[in-house]
Amino acid sequence: MRDERKIIDKIIAEFSQKTPSLIKGIGDDCAVFKPTQGFNQVITTDTFCADVHFPTSCSTWQQVGYRNASSAISDIAAMGAIPRYYFSSLHFPYSFSSKNLMDYFKGVTDVMNVHKTVISGGNIIRYDGVPQFTLTITGEIEEEKGLYRNRAQTGDVIYMTQCSGNASAGLKILQQKKKKFPNTIYSKNESSLIESFFYPPVHIGLGRFLVEQNLSCCGIDCSDGFLSDLGKICQASKAGAILEEDKLPLSQELKDFCLENNISPLEQFLFGGDDYNLIFTIANKNSTQLPEKIAGITVTKIGKIIEGNKIYLKGRKTKSYSIPIKGYEH
Repeated sequence: MRDERKIIDKIIAEFSQKTPSLIKGIGDDCAVFKPTQGFNQVITTDTFCADVHFPTSCSTWQQVGYRNASSAISDIAAMGAIPRYYFSSLHFPYSFSSKNLMDYFKGVTDVMNVHKTVISGGNIIRYDGVPQFTLTITGEIEEEKGLYRNRAQTGDVIYMTQCSGNASAGLKILQQKKKKFPNTIYSKNESSLIESFFYPPVHIGLGRFLVEQNLSCCGIDCSDGFLSDLGKICQASKAGAILEEDKLPLSQELKDFCLENNISPLEQFLFGGDDYNLIFTIANKNSTQLPEKIAGITVTKIGKIIEGNKIYLKGRKTKSYSIPIKGYEH
């Protein structure tokens, strides 16, 4: 694929959309959009590099696009914001086919279209290297609102969405069997875990609910590992946390995988990454106002914020003990 103009024209024809607030999109030197009065602008960027963020031999390009978009837009959800526009910077070798590129964008738009997020520009570089895809997303949040990492207070209740550890288990399965998914080589249990890796959830609705109902002002998405990301909240808020082991939502698929592979389910939950769940805190007095499901997503109470700078785990039959804060290192 060598003609940059043809690539851009194909992307415009297949994937561009119009929205009233986008004054000028693809085709000029800059995108121009009209911000909503009373809102602050938010922006995030996320890069996926072949065989660093996804196993090339086991992935379709549609799966890569879907995962890249979910990862990027998850940051918007973690702020409680509304996604609006995205920009795509593409680095790929000359041998990268037009079909591969269109498949990647199909995966991206599968996510972006659900959240009414419009492609508005980007950049293309062809070079003698591995494929790399960078998505930059802009959004907006009401003035004086937002889920910031440094706003947890002592006594706050800690919640999380869904299960942690599933996606990293799915990645381990892909790396072990080295076959593209779906494939009959994968069991039903393995397929469920692999789907968690390729098709992570996006919790825009949950983030918006927390902001609109004034229930929370502190949150983070779980990308580098549950404990690592909870640790970022604690560090930013100059606080500690205590978790209740019997309340941590471990899926049955994860338990079965860990049993078969002689892995600790608890360690997989705490230290495995790539799930893109949300972790958030709520003042104890407001916790009774939180429904068990928000925007169709189950939320689980798992602990509370405490004084200090350490994270403790209260075991089912043991006293509380501190646990090391570690996860994926970039």
